[in-house]
Amino acid sequence: VASTSTGEVYVVSDDKNGSYVAWEQSMGSYSSDIFIQHVDSAGNMLWVDSLNISDDPNDSRWFGIGKDMKGGVIVVWRDLRITNSEYYAQRIDYGGNEKWTHGGILVASRGGRYPFSLDICSDGKSGVYISWYETVSYDSLKLFIQRVDSIGNIGWPASPVQLLDRVWVWNYDNLPGYLTEDDSGG
Repeated sequence: VASTSTGEVYVVSDDKNGSYVAWEQSMGSYSSDIFIQHVDSAGNMLWVDSLNISDDPNDSRWFGIGKDMKGGVIVVWRDLRITNSEYYAQRIDYGGNEKWTHGGILVASRGGRYPFSLDICSDGKSGVYISWYETVSYDSLKLFIQRVDSIGNIGWPASPVQLLDRVWVWNYDNLPGYLTEDDSGG
C-alpha cells in the first residue's frame, strides 16, 4: 500500500471481506500527511491511488478511523494548520470519494491546548464519536468527547463535552478509558 510510514497504521474492516488501511506518511521537513487505501481480501488495492486526506502543507498526525455504517469510513486527525490543537475529519465512501470538504471539516479547535490520545467509534447512525485528552499541567489531563454525523454536522457546536475535569497521570502509557459502541446510537 505504501513504501514508507512514519507513524500509526490503522486497519478497519469494510464488512465486505476487505479493509481500509490508513497511515501517517512523512512529507519531509517535519511534516506528515494521512493517507488511506481500500484493500480487498486478496490484498489488491481497490483504488488506483491511495488518497491523501490531509494534504495541507502543515503537519497532520495522531489520527483514528471509524466505520460510517454505509460501507465507508470517517478519519479524524490532529492538524497544525491553525495552531497545534485542532481536530479535522473526513468521510470517505467505499469508492474512495471524499464526502466532505477537501482537507476535512473542523471538529474541534482547542485554543492552543495540547490534545492527544484520540479515540473514535461509530455512533450507530453513520457518524462517529471522538474522544481525546488535553493537557492541563504536566501531570493532569481533561477528557473530551465530540460527535460528527454522516453529513459532517458537529454534534455539540459550541464546544466538545468535557467528561472528566482532571485525570491525574503519572504514566501516559496507561490512560483510562476507550470509546465503544452501545448499539443504540450512544
